[in-house]
Amino acid sequence: MTLNPIFRSYIDQVLPDMGEMNPVSLTWTEFLSMAGVSKGFLSGQGGEGGTGKTLPQTLRQIEETLPALRLEPGDLRPIHQKNIQILSPERIAALLASHENIPTGERLVQIVLDELKEQAKAEIRRKERDDAKNDPAGNLLADKEDGSDSFSVTGNVAGKAGSGDFLNDGSPAEENRIQSQYGGAFHAINTCQWLDIGKIGKRLLGKKRLSAVEWLYLKMLLTGQKDLHTKYVMVDEVQDYTAAQLMVLKKYFPRARFMLLGDEFQAIREGTATFAEIHDLFEDAPVPGPGPAGGAGKPGRVSELQLTTSYRSSPEITALFAGLLPKEKQILVSSVQPSGTEPVFRIGKTQEEHA
Repeated sequence: MTLNPIFRSYIDQVLPDMGEMNPVSLTWTEFLSMAGVSKGFLSGQGGEGGTGKTLPQTLRQIEETLPALRLEPGDLRPIHQKNIQILSPERIAALLASHENIPTGERLVQIVLDELKEQAKAEIRRKERDDAKNDPAGNLLADKEDGSDSFSVTGNVAGKAGSGDFLNDGSPAEENRIQSQYGGAFHAINTCQWLDIGKIGKRLLGKKRLSAVEWLYLKMLLTGQKDLHTKYVMVDEVQDYTAAQLMVLKKYFPRARFMLLGDEFQAIREGTATFAEIHDLFEDAPVPGPGPAGGAGKPGRVSELQLTTSYRSSPEITALFAGLLPKEKQILVSSVQPSGTEPVFRIGKTQEEHA
């Protein structure tokens, strides 16, 4: 993970020369896009959606208050097959309400997924029966050439044209036909498109707009979206990430071990995570291991390695910039390069003098 795409081009050249394979490298914005965050959220600085820097307290507030929130029709989207509505928000909300003892979150959504698919199948069969009654010849098309909507099966099936009896036989062939013919609706169910994450988040937080970080964190809490296959994540220039961004990464890659590289004194913007905050954040993470939760449940361990030797700059330049550090850290910095020329400071008042 890198904030700067230039780092990726550097890695692309260096590692193959060392006989290593290139890792998957992403900028923060590319990561958000990969995770399904829409372009509308990516217009702000650092993928924050134009609402400023998201505070870690906001993400904790989402996590603490979501279980008690009851989803309403206004929090949901209808499920469609092309231009035809299969399930309404009201019907989905009623199904969610039937599980009132289950807190709102990943478990509730996973339980409702299977029930939504069964209700969608029942509604599809009902609509097909109605279409069959309106067309005794049994020749209505699922997608008419004139663009009008219909749920009927193309042609006659099993010699029962017009009767509609075959539509309720529950056979594997019928199940396969429904899944294939109405795949768009089932894809919308499986990918939780019926959840309006933005509206849920705005109601939960009392805000007019969510940041990309808030949106994705809420989506992960509701749907369980995560990457269980990635084992190692390296974050370059970690001093330029906010604590909320790192919370998202930690939750998205629950089985990964993190290597965080950076210099706390080189942050290029305000409001980013301090190294003490980063230490506390990852110390709470479980040690990656087997199991459905992605961890063995043990407290995490953070090892910190101080890289205080400069391999590029002369001792004079190293000493100059080490002077910007706190005094207790200045004595730790050194250079392996031979002595060079002392830096000279010149002040130019005009463009010509600067040149």
